[in-house]
Amino acid sequence: MKSKTVTLILYILGGYHFATGIMIYFLTDFFYENFTSHTGPLNSHFLADVGAAYITAGAALLMGAYIAKWRVPFAVSALMFLGLHSLIHITEMVTGKLSSEQAVSDVVTVILPSAFVGLMIYLTLKMAKKEESAG
Repeated sequence: MKSKTVTLILYILGGYHFATGIMIYFLTDFFYENFTSHTGPLNSHFLADVGAAYITAGAALLMGAYIAKWRVPFAVSALMFLGLHSLIHITEMVTGKLSSEQAVSDVVTVILPSAFVGLMIYLTLKMAKKEESAG
């Protein structure tokens, strides 16, 4: 995979997570009613905290896409939240706390985007190692 492709994917992932965070942070009731009402009663403060984390992760990915030499540190910082958040959803799936429909939704909206961030980090490091060997 080429560096330009990784950059584009990071812009897409960053935009997705940033936009998700904006929606959670500013449209908390809408997000709750349409995406997370199955988790229990509305806790606006907690959802705003999650929105802030998503905004931060999205901004880090966007900065990593924009500043290639800082790509890995920015993406790793984003993956700290996104990966741990994914592990919560995976645990809920494995323990049967989610319906099949919700599990599929979580795979598509939470787990796969996080996995792609990890893949972009891996590919960036692999490309850097290849450049080092060639240079």
